[in-house]
Amino acid sequence: MARVRLASARYPESVARSFYRDLRSFDRMPEGGHFAVAEVPQAIATRMRDFARGLGLLSA
Repeated sequence: MARVRLASARYPESVARSFYRDLRSFDRMPEGGHFAVAEVPQAIATRMRDFARGLGLLSA
């Protein structure tokens, strides 16, 4: 049996943008998989803060 990491699945950004019409962010993380929030919580927290700042929801 082969093990395949979900993080290695590379869906094209164009597919995501056609499905999610108001997609604001599309990033590929170098680590973490399907459960990235549990695997790399600090990286997810940083990305969420940056996203919120970009929307003007947090001060710089």
